[in-house]
Amino acid sequence: MANYYFHPTADQGTGSGDSATNAKAFTNAALATAEGAINSGDTIFFDTSATYAVGGALDFCSTETSKVINYKTTDGLKAKFTCTSCDFGNTSLASALNYENIDLTASAITDPVVLLQLTSVATRLQTFNGCLFDAVYFFEESGTTGCPRANFTGCIFTQNSNKYFFEHRNGGSVAADCVFTNCTITNPGGVSGYRTIIFRKVNCTLKNCIILDTTNSYTTMGVDSTITISPFNSFLQADGTSLSSDANNLAVDPVFVDSATGDYRLRPSSPCINAGTAS
Repeated sequence: MANYYFHPTADQGTGSGDSATNAKAFTNAALATAEGAINSGDTIFFDTSATYAVGGALDFCSTETSKVINYKTTDGLKAKFTCTSCDFGNTSLASALNYENIDLTASAITDPVVLLQLTSVATRLQTFNGCLFDAVYFFEESGTTGCPRANFTGCIFTQNSNKYFFEHRNGGSVAADCVFTNCTITNPGGVSGYRTIIFRKVNCTLKNCIILDTTNSYTTMGVDSTITISPFNSFLQADGTSLSSDANNLAVDPVFVDSATGDYRLRPSSPCINAGTAS
């Protein structure tokens, strides 16, 4: 089978999943069936007409280990999922997974987002483009050797509810490897009485990113991590002080359109506009 199509609430047409008009009603079991049926390099498409209310854990690629799978929406808008937790990949994963326009909100906070894969081999990279993660935090898990790899481009992360925003745990001594490009991270930690640590045991590169913590003035960029800051970024915490002493950190209020309603576009007056680099 080639590409597969899902609808958030009900079978469409024949429900065979072979086209948008015959989209299959989404469940975790149906997703696993689709991942097993398509060919490597094919795409699983999501209709965006309603929310995918999973009700429990959401699992992308829970069993497939060797296929390159793309996850996209039928119209370029975001497919919204609500769940109690979410796994991307599995600990035997040996291929690339690519996600676009996934909008993920955790309804209960218990290790909501897990990136799972076997080793740090380049072909086993998970990429996220234009995704939104609300009220979730990430941790990466791998086998006792190696570490997960993930690239995030144009993604928004908001209202994290854990001490760490992104951490590598349950793996070997090597830190996880991640790249964040043109991403926005707001309020990266949310446990009362704890210092926010954005990255733990993660080697990451940040390029053209905004990190704004409006809830905590005791924020640490990382522990047991190597953070490469590629010009230019803006990292700022609640008391108006910089999150990084790097010369390429602008440390300015990004001036969002309306962050209270989830609109993280930049106003025309934002000092972040045209402050990054295209290369």
